[in-house]
Amino acid sequence: MLREVFGFLLMAIISVSPLAQAGDGVSTNEVPRNGVSPAPTGEANKIANFFPREGSLEYTVMLGDGGFVVGKARYEWRIDGKTYLLKSSLEPTGLAALIKSIKAVQQSRGELTAGGLKPQEFTQERGKGLEQAHFDWTRGMVKNGELEDVLVAGTQDILSVYYQLAWLSPIRGSVEIPIATGHKLNRYRFEVIGEETLAIEDRSQQVTHLRGKTTNDTMDLWFAPRISPLPLRITLLNNKGELYDLRVKRIAR
Repeated sequence: MLREVFGFLLMAIISVSPLAQAGDGVSTNEVPRNGVSPAPTGEANKIANFFPREGSLEYTVMLGDGGFVVGKARYEWRIDGKTYLLKSSLEPTGLAALIKSIKAVQQSRGELTAGGLKPQEFTQERGKGLEQAHFDWTRGMVKNGELEDVLVAGTQDILSVYYQLAWLSPIRGSVEIPIATGHKLNRYRFEVIGEETLAIEDRSQQVTHLRGKTTNDTMDLWFAPRISPLPLRITLLNNKGELYDLRVKRIAR
């Protein structure tokens, strides 16, 4: 679901619907980067030099075109050799905080490989609830809560997938990624819309526009991996015609 995959940014404020899942006949063992296969194993340290060693982004969450602020989100990452630690948090602000004051927190840790991020453990806390995904790459199984699924190469969790998309940096076609949400495993498709210009911190930046779409909802993401391993803007248009807009407020490098 969008709530499960990307809706963490919005879950304390809104309810959303599923992303389009990839067809069962599509292989996810090798996901193209810029239309070519991932780097060989001998270049496993390449991704460790692709992103800054550490950093953070702060988002403002707005409702509609008028820019009515309803929340804030913070994402941070740290790379230590060939391992990573990702954290994120979301909380409503202003009037939205009076309705729902729940703060949501996510954490993902794992390894860096030639194919990108290789999660080991994912946790998500919201209110009194805790969701977990454990990746056992030796056994080839991923445990979402109490359920186990076969672990497919390239599988991500709902936090690491942002960074994986930036690493893959697709420029055409689509990208399909298996994602563990903490209670199930599904594959999702992200279509490349094209290259665009986005105003960030009072400067125009070239970004790649990706889209996940269902019959009712559309989520758009704008990436500029040379600036940040996280999307610089995220929008969600739901089946009620409501538009939620997450824009970067601050980038700390």
